[in-house]
Amino acid sequence: MTCRFYLAALATILVLTSFREPSTALVPWNPIRKLVYEDFKQEIPLTSRHSAVSSVSIDVSYRTKGAVLYYDIKCHFDQTTSWMKIKNPWILNHEQRHFDIAELHARKIRAFFNSCTNRTISKADIDNAINALYISNSEMQRLYDKETNHSIDEPGQKKWDDFVSSQLDSLDTYLQEEGNIICKIKR
Repeated sequence: MTCRFYLAALATILVLTSFREPSTALVPWNPIRKLVYEDFKQEIPLTSRHSAVSSVSIDVSYRTKGAVLYYDIKCHFDQTTSWMKIKNPWILNHEQRHFDIAELHARKIRAFFNSCTNRTISKADIDNAINALYISNSEMQRLYDKETNHSIDEPGQKKWDDFVSSQLDSLDTYLQEEGNIICKIKR
């Protein structure tokens, strides 16, 4: 009984969020447009020990029509749930890297979809791969903060800056948010 309630509640949330109006507070990831101080619009919590918080998301949608699978994977920064206490370039760079790590995983999801070309795959396999990459993103975000000590460790920050940039460059082929492939979806 409880399981059904949670599934029904989740389905309701998914339906409601899928029809939301695009928000101007969502900044799409862009290789040219970097974050600026004015992007951090949430009121700063008085009790936080952090210098800043970035709210980033990866939105994935896909559908099939015949043998064609259409996908749309976007990476966003939410201005209304992001804040910055101390405004300096070092912290801004650290927050940009959180956004870049999310984009890196959005590209990995796009790469996964492209790897399905001319294959038979189930919807469950697709969903499992997407979920695994969401988990990978969360784990990398935590490791990034740990190894940079939230930007305080300068050598650690430099290492991550270089690593994330090289990873984004290696997946540059998957910069395009929308795409389609030929594949067969198992029911």
